Amino acid sequence: MGALAWDEKFNTGLGAVDAQHRRLVSLLDAFGEACTRPGGVDQPSVTGALGELADYAQSHFTAEEALMAARGIDARFFAQHKDEHADFVAQVGRLSVVASDDAGARQLFQFLVGWLTFHILGTDQRMARQLRRLDDGLSAQQAYALEEAGQDVGAGLLLRAFGELLGLVDERNRALSRANEDLERRVAERTAQLSDANTSLRASVEALEARRAELLAAHRALESEVAERLKVELELRQAQKLKAVGALAAGIAHEFNTPLQYVGDSVQFLSEAVEDLLSVAAPSSSGTAALSAAELRSLAEAGPRASQRAKDGLGRMAGLVRSLKTFAQADSTGQTSVDLNAAVASTVAVAKPQLEPTADVVLHLGALPPVVCEVGAFNQALLAVLMNGAQAIAQVSAGKGQRGTLTVRTKHEGAHALVVVEDTGGGVPAAVQERIFEPFFTTRPVGQGAGQGLAVARSIIVDGHHGQLWFETELGRGSRFFLKVPLEGVRPVLRAAS
Repeated sequence: MGALAWDEKFNTGLGAVDAQHRRLVSLLDAFGEACTRPGGVDQPSVTGALGELADYAQSHFTAEEALMAARGIDARFFAQHKDEHADFVAQVGRLSVVASDDAGARQLFQFLVGWLTFHILGTDQRMARQLRRLDDGLSAQQAYALEEAGQDVGAGLLLRAFGELLGLVDERNRALSRANEDLERRVAERTAQLSDANTSLRASVEALEARRAELLAAHRALESEVAERLKVELELRQAQKLKAVGALAAGIAHEFNTPLQYVGDSVQFLSEAVEDLLSVAAPSSSGTAALSAAELRSLAEAGPRASQRAKDGLGRMAGLVRSLKTFAQADSTGQTSVDLNAAVASTVAVAKPQLEPTADVVLHLGALPPVVCEVGAFNQALLAVLMNGAQAIAQVSAGKGQRGTLTVRTKHEGAHALVVVEDTGGGVPAAVQERIFEPFFTTRPVGQGAGQGLAVARSIIVDGHHGQLWFETELGRGSRFFLKVPLEGVRPVLRAAS
């Protein structure tokens, strides 16, 4: 920060005045040093230096005003000079409130340097020239008139500009002082408000702690309820699975019965044929053959057919057994990479005895990559949707002797596998569409359905596999159910301890 160095141009020719000016410059430099000490403003030093400068400035102003009054200087100039002194004292008083930090101290120091420089070079030099003219015998009015007439135009403009600047600074300082007073008032009000708020906050915290204890107890109760609900849901799922298995058992038994009848009849025929052939190999006592040529030809023709029927029946039973094994994979195996098309085909094969009385089943299996899922649970969900479609067709075709169609499609959609089951039933009425996946909701007569199939299917697909299950329907035309599961399965999630 630049100090104010004494210059010969500051000399007025008035010994006492120049000595006082030198003292003012020295005190101003001391104030500047206090404002620029390393480590920031030293408030006690700044306050002390400023106080000494202000006291001496007041003493100097009093001496100058006494000198002008004693010499009889022009009253107009005397009043102007005295006003400048009073304004300086007021400005220093107002600016002293901002000298508590580095920026405020520098601002005050620069103001003092500027004001003192222009005052000495301007107003005090004009005073000195008028006093010399009085010594030369001119009147006070003549000395003032000559000073005004002979003033340098440039210097006059500078002085007027500086005066206007001082006026702006004065107005700013007044506004700053008012703002400071207003701030102090607002701080006091805000402090009182904060005190009241703090008291209220303490009461709120105590209430929140009590509420927290209540919520913690409610949370524990909710956890217990959720655990119980999960247990009930698992039991319902197992019950639904047992119900489905029971329903399928009758159909599968019927499906086994037909090929078993083929095998039984064929084995009986072959057994009798073997006995007849053995009798041919052992001639009767009369020496004639036990079987005629025609009978031998009949055995030769019917034997292979009976053998083929037995093999076909055994093949059908083996296929059913394979489908049952695929369908009945336990949920305990967890998520594994499976051929979803094979799982769909096996589920359709197992459900076919239940579906065939009302609907033809059409499969369109698209190319699918391996899918990570709980295949047993997925089969159960698909079976529930298939049975729902068969029941919808049965409700439409009851008493009409008509058959519907269940179409099952699979396709690959980005990171998901999609299975679509379309039926030719009557569609889902708008009034019940929002409730179709609710547990225990059913549109079937009492005793013909527990309303768990689609609810369990949704739980398996949405909750168990993080997939999607939705439907589209058109009254009188049928419905399409969409089962969408991620190819990569569900990543395990670590649950945070409560």
